[in-house]
Amino acid sequence: MEKLAFSDVTDLCQFIQQRLSYTNQQQRKQAALNGFWWKTPAETLRDGHGFCYDLAAFALHNLPSSLLPQAKLLLVVWGDFAKQSNAGHFVCTFKIQKSYYSIDNGRLKGPFTFSVLLQSASRSNQVIVYKWLLMRDISYHISYKEMAKFICD
Repeated sequence: MEKLAFSDVTDLCQFIQQRLSYTNQQQRKQAALNGFWWKTPAETLRDGHGFCYDLAAFALHNLPSSLLPQAKLLLVVWGDFAKQSNAGHFVCTFKIQKSYYSIDNGRLKGPFTFSVLLQSASRSNQVIVYKWLLMRDISYHISYKEMAKFICD
């Protein structure tokens, strides 16, 4: 998928909020039949919905170029990630000067210190481990359970 052109990060977040949504209950049931796997940004756009990892990857892929050098995905884990679907969360992050910002399911949050970024991304759960991922680290079409490899490295 070619990168979509957004004037700034607010424009990107508005697009995500208007055109994409977090996967609802019915969509989760359908995904369970096919297996939960990481969609490409093009697949997320086509479907109009995704899980946190799909939406975070879509945001990272489409961030304005000026933010890309500081942009990464952040995975925070507070439970048994391989066994529980609600034991971790992905957000797209970037840094401006000394402050962190996140795009969390399409919502721009920040500025944060690093510790507050972790608290926000984990929804105040006690973080066991966190992992930064660059765009090149994303393994599209792996299953949710296989994503546990990111916390084992």
